[in-house]
Amino acid sequence: MKTLRIFLASAMMLLASFGAAAQELWLSAEGRTNITNKLRANIEMEHRSRDGFDATSRWSASAGLSYKCLPWLRTGVSYKFLYNRDGGKTTKKGNYIPYYWQQGHRAQINVTGSMNLGKFEVSLREAYQYTNFPGQSVEKLDEDGYPKDDEVIETENRHLMRSRLQLEYKHSKKRILTPYASVELYNNLSDGFASTKVRYTTGTEIGIDKHNSISVFYRFVDRVHSRNTNVIGVSYQYKL
Repeated sequence: MKTLRIFLASAMMLLASFGAAAQELWLSAEGRTNITNKLRANIEMEHRSRDGFDATSRWSASAGLSYKCLPWLRTGVSYKFLYNRDGGKTTKKGNYIPYYWQQGHRAQINVTGSMNLGKFEVSLREAYQYTNFPGQSVEKLDEDGYPKDDEVIETENRHLMRSRLQLEYKHSKKRILTPYASVELYNNLSDGFASTKVRYTTGTEIGIDKHNSISVFYRFVDRVHSRNTNVIGVSYQYKL
């Protein structure tokens, strides 16, 4: 209960401090356990808001495994179930598509290499990500608000390569704060490796005890084909 109170208090302080400026708030909770000395398993739940924290944009749940091949090299696989809120858009013909919920499935394979530079750790992660959004029919209204034939949302498959470079400051084994910064590039494999967005992140992990920690971060998402986004994130981690 003490850990939960700290987590909720951190989230409320971030809301009070950054609510006027941030466009999205991401909250997550993660559990990790070492199956063997080299094999690790994790599960995670995440909630994302948008429109000044007034509406939910996504719920998701994921599970994954990672394996430490070498002291400096780790590989991983994961699956994530997505439940996105989309819509609220006017079509080119002037019709309106209200908000609707859409399921999605995401799989990822990644490889991470790291090295120590004094009190810093530098890591590079390369990840292939496949996402499937099944097709569905959704409500559609004309410009006067009267129902029309449903809009058909086609099945969508996305193939991305994600490249993340991260710098983490590790000043002692008994550290309470672990600051970090990263930049991550997203490239569309179905469109000639074209860039779709870049994430710039800075934050810190706050150690509570050997099992519990909280991460807080600010993220700027620079998107190519849609508006940019400011994100405030709070993540709780429990390690068995």
